[in-house]
Amino acid sequence: ELRWKACLRGRRLTYLKGLLLDEKFTAGFDALLDIPGVWDGMRMTTLNKMMAMGCRDECLNYLRRIKEVFTSLVGKEALGRIDTATVKALEGRAPGASTKDLSELRGGKIFSAFSDREREMICEKLKMIDGLVPSLFTFFRDIQHLKLCINCLKRLVVVPKRESVCETLARTYSGKNQRKGYVKIQIAEDSFLDRTGTPADCVDLGIRQLVALAMRDYPSMPADCVQTVQTAPTKEADPAVLRSLADLAYELGFDTPQIRALKEFPSRTTARLDSPPSPPLHVTSGDGVAMPARSGIPRTEAYKEDRDSLFVTHLHSEQQHRGESITSFFVRKSVYLAFFGRPISANGGNSGSVRGSSPNDSYIPERPDDSSSPRSPERREDIDYFMSAYTQHDDWAQTSAISVEDANEGPNSSAPDATLDRTGEWEWVSARAREKARERDREREVREKREQARLAQTEQVQGSTWISMVSRYF
Repeated sequence: ELRWKACLRGRRLTYLKGLLLDEKFTAGFDALLDIPGVWDGMRMTTLNKMMAMGCRDECLNYLRRIKEVFTSLVGKEALGRIDTATVKALEGRAPGASTKDLSELRGGKIFSAFSDREREMICEKLKMIDGLVPSLFTFFRDIQHLKLCINCLKRLVVVPKRESVCETLARTYSGKNQRKGYVKIQIAEDSFLDRTGTPADCVDLGIRQLVALAMRDYPSMPADCVQTVQTAPTKEADPAVLRSLADLAYELGFDTPQIRALKEFPSRTTARLDSPPSPPLHVTSGDGVAMPARSGIPRTEAYKEDRDSLFVTHLHSEQQHRGESITSFFVRKSVYLAFFGRPISANGGNSGSVRGSSPNDSYIPERPDDSSSPRSPERREDIDYFMSAYTQHDDWAQTSAISVEDANEGPNSSAPDATLDRTGEWEWVSARAREKARERDREREVREKREQARLAQTEQVQGSTWISMVSRYF
């Protein structure tokens, strides 16, 4: 561990130490060591931003989603055979919804470590993927958009250290303005419906609806900037939009001094709808959304097109869609579900929770051997290997691969669209990882045979009574 830590330069070592101090984040990344091909997307220089966002549970949901998707395609035992080229080809694709994406994947050389028959079976499973295929590369791009939305919610509460924004919001739920046995659902800016639900549903869906509002209005609620030097003036938050955020939070049962203060701002006028808006399109004909725009901060035109559809009634829709290409709303919905999962409410699905309290929240997929503990020596050996490989190529990769910040362009940015140009093959990482796994398996077999021989010899010399006593300690 000390050897590869010494290879890190600048602030990367500080960021890495911060990550290793957080056992949940460390375990979340450890779980992906089984998939060598995803590690080309690791971005050490973004770790500090990730950990400072106050969205640990949401980030862990995304990391679990990466493992879940690739496991569904090849099974747990074959994850080590997934190479970098395969991950690059899959990430950001929607083979379950887009016939064009599926056709391009079938025509490409992916899953090269698998037989023809296995590839045919995998292609059939690609049709079952719900949403976009995630990876570490898309993760580090998508957290930039998540950060903009969560910064909006930070205006409603004071977040204690070591607590997430959503956890703090959950504690501030008061139940005010709520009808017993029902959940209030916003279907338009000034229109609500009541659905049956429990107080837990009110909290979970309430936070999700605040996230949805932040997705609609984050360009009007930029974080307050503390300027230490004289620079160009920054855009200030729109008081009317802040008032609408506070009004929704209070309407949904949340109450804090910050919410009450924001409610003093002037309100904006919105028209009440007589009927719910039409559902947004998920698929379309033609080219659809280009690959560079499927992760990161939404492009300006896409944001404007999707804004009026970003309500939980649409984001939680389980209706399956299939067409030639996908729309920008399909992208927004997929990224939202990757971070927040589906709601625990019976009205909105039964998988995942905005606060990470799903039945699988504490589950971190394990390796098939007996050294699955994230702190075990063999797991640490895996981390040593991948991180040492990363540090050898990090500087070169940073110059040839597009950075997270440069790759994003949104409503609050005037930069031109960036082209994703991530070069460099890491097939050798996958091969070395598989070889190391085989070496560990061989070493473990030798240890087991030696132990069996020792026990057999002991039984012959000292008898079965002594062996029965010893067996209680093994």
